[in-house]
Amino acid sequence: MKKRLVSLMALALCLALCGGAVAQTDFPTKEITYLCGYGAGGSSDIQARLMQPYAEEYFGQPMVVENLGGAGGCTALTDFNTRAADGYTISSFNTTPLLKYVMGQTDFDYFEAFDFLACVITTPIVVVVTADSPYQTIEELNAAAQENPEMLLYASAGAGSITHLAAELWQSQSGLKFTHVPFNGGTEALTGLLNGSVDFEVASLSEVLTKHEEGSLRILASCTNTTILSTDGETDLNIPVLEGCDVKVIQGVCVQKSVPEEIKAKLAEALKGICTDERYLADMKQAGYDVDYMDRETFTTYLTESAADFKAIVDEAGLADEIGA
Repeated sequence: MKKRLVSLMALALCLALCGGAVAQTDFPTKEITYLCGYGAGGSSDIQARLMQPYAEEYFGQPMVVENLGGAGGCTALTDFNTRAADGYTISSFNTTPLLKYVMGQTDFDYFEAFDFLACVITTPIVVVVTADSPYQTIEELNAAAQENPEMLLYASAGAGSITHLAAELWQSQSGLKFTHVPFNGGTEALTGLLNGSVDFEVASLSEVLTKHEEGSLRILASCTNTTILSTDGETDLNIPVLEGCDVKVIQGVCVQKSVPEEIKAKLAEALKGICTDERYLADMKQAGYDVDYMDRETFTTYLTESAADFKAIVDEAGLADEIGA
């Protein structure tokens, strides 16, 4: 009797373990939530929604985008860290939270809490004005700033954001002085530019490229040392690069570190499938994105090295006080 009881208990344990394995093998059995740490219409949101049509093909289930803005993307990451670590929610992870981590402005250590599944895109950063701006070229804007230091107002996606860092690096390299007007994300910064609250914006290319081509905005210069192409993906717009500036927006995807490895591998493989799909690449190019896919290992290394590089920029350019570190 005792032996039979032990055998039954062993069988029950085996079935439980097998059931867990089956559950992981069958993942996913419901939709995947993509937590975006920024508002609708910003570059992170655009990227996520352009990925949506390919989700069911590669994940095996639809993907729902959930926006939770605040603190340059950190509010969403703090919330994400409290959610079930089952792989059914993944989160955006981009440059601004990395910067805030570098400057000690985060609630916890992102490298200890998360695994980084993929870098999905990189995006140049540009200086942009409205079509009716008196500044037709970057030289004219620079001349105005030199004549009247701190009189020109510029918008960024927020204090400590990558667009803020790019502008502060530009000032440090050029000796020019502008007055910073931080907004809560790229969408609000663009609204501030369009309604005349600021003289120019330092923005993610993807948020302003179509408006530049339509004629409502004018891109004056790039803060990223790369060729700026039109939405056709071929025509060089001949945008000059600011000397001494070479920073860009990175956008990736992370998951809680405690998610089972098998599920992480499936999520990473799905992201690779999407990011190497020719249809997705064409969609991204048209939206002004440079698809720069990195796998888990490469992206983690890139983030680690970028954190060190950003720290060096902040320290060498004396930006800590400006950014509020």
